[in-house]
Amino acid sequence: MRILLFIAILLSLSSCSLEQKLIKSAKEDIQKLASDDFHGRGYMHQGLEKAESYIAHKFQEIELEPVYPNYRQKVTYPVNIIKSVDLKINGKPQEYGVNYLVGPNSESDNISSTTFHFPDDIFDFSLQDGKETFRILSLNQGKIPVLDFRNATDSLKQNLFAFSDYLDQEKNHYNIPAIIHVHEKLIHGISDHQDNFIHVFLDDLPKEGSEIQLNLAADLETSFTSHNIVGKIKGSKSDKAILIMAHFDHLGQINETVFHGANDNASGVAMLIQLAKYFKSHPIENDVYFYAMTGEEAGLKGAFEAVQHLPVPKEDIRFVINLDILGTGDDGIQVVNSSIYKNEYELLQQINREHKLLKQIKKRGEACNSDHCPFHMAEIPSFFIYTLCGISHYHNPLDKAETLPLTEFYSVYELLTKFIEKL
Repeated sequence: MRILLFIAILLSLSSCSLEQKLIKSAKEDIQKLASDDFHGRGYMHQGLEKAESYIAHKFQEIELEPVYPNYRQKVTYPVNIIKSVDLKINGKPQEYGVNYLVGPNSESDNISSTTFHFPDDIFDFSLQDGKETFRILSLNQGKIPVLDFRNATDSLKQNLFAFSDYLDQEKNHYNIPAIIHVHEKLIHGISDHQDNFIHVFLDDLPKEGSEIQLNLAADLETSFTSHNIVGKIKGSKSDKAILIMAHFDHLGQINETVFHGANDNASGVAMLIQLAKYFKSHPIENDVYFYAMTGEEAGLKGAFEAVQHLPVPKEDIRFVINLDILGTGDDGIQVVNSSIYKNEYELLQQINREHKLLKQIKKRGEACNSDHCPFHMAEIPSFFIYTLCGISHYHNPLDKAETLPLTEFYSVYELLTKFIEKL
């Protein structure tokens, strides 16, 4: 009995040691990818290129087979690069990403104007009948309208968005230099096009008649070149292929503000690297392809390129697993497409019950919200997995490596390795 107890203790200590080692390794990758040196893995200061090189070097260390020369699959796409922004309200400088953002599809411009507000109840109209609104616009030509989305009802928000679209179309008619949106949270993004208008997003309502000075430099690059980083582990039978992916691009750096992207999605890339290490040492019957995707934030550009040039016929792809936002997990994981691929979802649930890994595995239907989408559109079976609860910093400068808890990172890792082995 004592011998069995001693063996159980040794196995437990060994498991703890493995978990600590894996978490330490994952943290190192996250800290590197989300460091200031990588400039938010965006389109300024060679942020994307630095991330590509780092991941390709990791794949080489693991001895993955390159699917393309130097692991790089070329991806070319348009992107609107916000190079610099300077905003002052009543002469006071604002901090980008903290006090304000500009729409990612904004054009270059220099604006000096004042604000005017609409009363909320004026938006309870169809635009065709909004005579009072049109009168107010005519009286305030050359000024910047302020739309307050805070605490707005869903119907009011719909009217505000509709009115914002109307202002976009009627910019020249009313001589409107820009639109200000006021929101509780500031969420940044990337655009693959440029409009002839500027939307400014603030976290606080400026006073009526506030003076606005905005200098913005943006460059639409129509043929930006980046790369998916793709490696392979050959299976013992190679009848089918499993594709595992995580995007490495993020929002970059604007002025001195870095969007580090620790959770979104350095955490997914760190998991991708750990899975590559595992299956290199524990190969399975199926071929396993590891994709570090570019251009996700700009519209799933790397994923669309990957689907157009698959490494195997699509009917030979057993399953696609997309990993995005894996830094928490207090409340388990969400699985997009799990209501469609019910057998695979039940397999996840079975593994989770048997090994007591996660609090829950929540079911969700289709959603075109990450790199699995082009594969699903091509009728290739796919899941998108992300963690739930915990810190919620998203597309803002607070998504940093030092505050990312990796609460259930190891449990998700165990779930994924067992799931992939049984596919």
